[in-house]
Amino acid sequence: FKLGGVRLALPFLDTFISAVKAVSFSATDTARHIANSHLLFNVFIALFWLPLIGYVARLLIWLVPEQRTRVDASSSSQYLDQLLLNSPTIAMATARRELRRVGQHVSTMLDDVLLAVLHGDQADLQKVRRRDEAVDRLYKQVVSYLGKASKMQLTEGETRELLSLVHTANALETIGDLMETNIVELGYKRRKQKIVIDPRGIKVLSAIHKQVNKALDDSISAATTLDAKLARSVIARKETIRQLVVSTPQAAATRLATTGDPGIARYTFEQDLMDNLQRIYYHARKVAQHTLTGLGQPHKNGGLISPAE
Repeated sequence: FKLGGVRLALPFLDTFISAVKAVSFSATDTARHIANSHLLFNVFIALFWLPLIGYVARLLIWLVPEQRTRVDASSSSQYLDQLLLNSPTIAMATARRELRRVGQHVSTMLDDVLLAVLHGDQADLQKVRRRDEAVDRLYKQVVSYLGKASKMQLTEGETRELLSLVHTANALETIGDLMETNIVELGYKRRKQKIVIDPRGIKVLSAIHKQVNKALDDSISAATTLDAKLARSVIARKETIRQLVVSTPQAAATRLATTGDPGIARYTFEQDLMDNLQRIYYHARKVAQHTLTGLGQPHKNGGLISPAE
C-alpha cells in the first residue's frame, strides 16, 4: 500500500506540497508541515486502495497460502500468534480466547463425567480421560505464550492481568486432572465393586454436580470476558454448595443403617465423589477471584474455600 501510494503520488509532488502548505496555515512551521504531509498521504492512499481491498486480499492469500498440517484441531492452538507478542494488550486478549477453548474442554469433561462415573462403561470413562489430553496440550501452549508475553514492557495493570490469566490456566488444568484421575478412578471402583447408586443418592449427587457445573461455566466466562459481576456470582455460590454438601451425610447415614455392608461401599463412593466435586468448585472459585484481582477490583475473600470445606 505504501509503495503503491508513493508511486502514485510522485508525479503529483508539486500539487501535494501545495496542498500541505494550504492546510498548515503557516509557511515556517516545519513540524506542522511534516505532520500534515503524513496525514494527507495516508488519507490519499486509503481512499485509493479501499475499493480494491478485496482484490489485494485475494492476492495476498495466493502469495502466502495457509499451511495445512495434520494436527488434532481440538488440542492445537488457534489464536496464539507469535507476531502479536509485540502488543501486550492484543497478546493477552489472544491468550484469553485460547483459554476459552481450554475451558470448553474442561466444561465438557464435567458435563460427561457424572454420567460416566455413575452408569458408564470402560469406554465412557476412557472418553473423559482422553479429553484431558487435549486440555494438557492446550494448557502448555497457553502458559508458554504467556511466559513470552511476560518479557514485554508491561504496565502494572497488564502485569496483574497476565498473572490472573496464568492462575486461570493453572486452575483449569488442575480441574481437568481431578476428573482424569480421581473421578474417573471412582468410576472404575464402582464397576469393580459392583456398587449401585440408588435414586436418592443420584438425586443428591446430581444437584451438587449441577451447581458446580454452573459455577465452572460462569468462572470461565468471567475470566475470558473480564466480567466482574459474573465472577462475584461464582464466589457467592459457595454457601449454596455448602448447604447441599452439609445436608448429604445425614441422609446417607440413614440409608447406610438400612442397607448394611453393601451400603458402606456405596457411602464411601458417594462421599469421595462429593469431595472431588467440591474441589472442582474450589478451583472454579479461585478462577473467579483471580479474575477480580486481574481487574484490580477488591473482593471479599475471607480465605479461599478449601477443598475440605
